[in-house]
Amino acid sequence: MIQHGMTPTQPPSPPSPPVMIYRPNAEQQVGAGRGTFIWGLVLAAIGVVLTLALWPIGFIANSATGNSVRFPLGLGPWMLGGFIPLFVGRALILGYVILRPNPSQAPPAPPHYPPYDAGSDASLPPVATAPSASTDDGGQP
Repeated sequence: MIQHGMTPTQPPSPPSPPVMIYRPNAEQQVGAGRGTFIWGLVLAAIGVVLTLALWPIGFIANSATGNSVRFPLGLGPWMLGGFIPLFVGRALILGYVILRPNPSQAPPAPPHYPPYDAGSDASLPPVATAPSASTDDGGQP
């Protein structure tokens, strides 16, 4: 095309970037970290249930094997199935408690400005007033 004196057409412009959605910061969010707390409670509850369900396996193994294998307090490697979710849940709850915003601290108040009073504003030059037509001596100049 260039050899024939024609300029190639311009490629189409790239699409415009997506519109940014306003997201408030963590201090403005109502439930900041509440999801972390709920997941911590759920995981901790699952861990407690699994720990209590798996604990009898240690006593059964102790009585079945006699004195060859002893698991103190019935705790064995199978207990990890309950301990892992229990302690992950406790870590999430602890993280929520440590990192949550302090409820006693109110967000900073916007600055307070006194109402505008035109008569007391010393930063503006005085307004020039026109002399009045009437005077105290009866209108005589």
